Amino acid sequence: VQRFIGVCIGWLTGHIIIEDHAIAEKPPDSFPPPAPDDEMSLIRRVIIRPLQEIFGLSAEFIGNFPSNDMIADARYYELSCRGPKDAKLHVILIMGEPLLLRTASLMLGIEFSAMDEIVLFAIREMAQSLIQRAAVCFGMDSGAYRLERDRFLEAEEYTQRYGKSPPQHSLLFRVKGECFALCFDQIPAD
Repeated sequence: VQRFIGVCIGWLTGHIIIEDHAIAEKPPDSFPPPAPDDEMSLIRRVIIRPLQEIFGLSAEFIGNFPSNDMIADARYYELSCRGPKDAKLHVILIMGEPLLLRTASLMLGIEFSAMDEIVLFAIREMAQSLIQRAAVCFGMDSGAYRLERDRFLEAEEYTQRYGKSPPQHSLLFRVKGECFALCFDQIPAD
């Protein structure tokens, strides 16, 4: 039952966020795409602004996130997507458990004190919503990237996989004194 409620709440939250923009006559794709050579503008447009709109939190870009760096009590959520022309996109969201709990609480308006299925599904929905919004920012349809697989990695799994060969892009952010990282690899079609 908790899993079912988590799926429903996660999906509904993401859907409401997107629809709220449409109702307010400010859909996420109403802005011109950012210039790819302006890195900070791109980060603000694709990551920071959506986080602020979704949660009302002020997120700050700190810099690159070394794959051997650690975030206390981290959870590693990995998504694998298939995009335009069959390109692959791998995204890893790394957040400490206290920030995950606070994020889920803000999303759902319920206070969480421990990780459970509802929290995990809320985080899944948030990460997938960020990918959809990023696609729209680049002038693509929000469904341009189809989710193929998602899962939570153990810390050892993350270290084995990315310790020697880090992702192409690893970005570190701070929200109210706590850090989280967003890492991604874009792999062209074979």
